[in-house]
Amino acid sequence: MKKKKQIFKYLLFLLFVTVTVFSCYNLFYGPSTYSEFTENIDVWDGNTISNEFSYGNGTKENPFVVE
Repeated sequence: MKKKKQIFKYLLFLLFVTVTVFSCYNLFYGPSTYSEFTENIDVWDGNTISNEFSYGNGTKENPFVVE
């Protein structure tokens, strides 16, 4: 029983150290601002419609293909 408690304490300590290391890494080496994090990410705005399709006319038999 004592050995199980020791193992549990060891695993709990290991979890604590792992979380601390990852948190510190993100704090010191991660992006400093939200804009820095989202910079250079190409995202669809939800409104723009592309007129550049590789082929197809939009029907079920011949759907648009975007490449």
